[in-house]
Amino acid sequence: MTVQSSPARAAAGATVGQTLDAMMWNTIKDRSERNARKSYQGWAIYWTIIPKDKFEASHDIDFIDSLDGDKTKSYSVLEVVVYVPEFCNFLPQPDPKVLERLKEKSKRPKESIPAGEKAAREKVKKKIERFPKGYKIVTGASGMPFMKPVTIDFDRDYDYSSGKLI
Repeated sequence: MTVQSSPARAAAGATVGQTLDAMMWNTIKDRSERNARKSYQGWAIYWTIIPKDKFEASHDIDFIDSLDGDKTKSYSVLEVVVYVPEFCNFLPQPDPKVLERLKEKSKRPKESIPAGEKAAREKVKKKIERFPKGYKIVTGASGMPFMKPVTIDFDRDYDYSSGKLI
């Protein structure tokens, strides 16, 4: 999304659709200002390490720049699924027993996990992918403890799907 220097206005004789587009652009622009940050407390329930290239391909440059850390060298990004009560209480909840087993990064090969367990894990992963994700730049392969209290900072008022971990 590019930032316009002046508010968008529909030209004289514009259609209703063009007028609505201009109104929506102004609303989104106003709400996405950097000083409209919102921070929430939550708990880390699942994490993965994402390579730099994959992360940069799937996120916009403004979001990448907002993350703290050294971006000059090769780095990875810690993606943490965060349970934030304000956003997650009304969503379908994962099975706590399977979530507990999911947190343990199993040392046995995936082939040795029983089929029923694989299906249960996939079901839990599908449910928690709706939860907000927090990102943090890491240089090593360090994870995050299960149910660790975290603060997630969202930099856009209308988008609570991803933010940076503080």
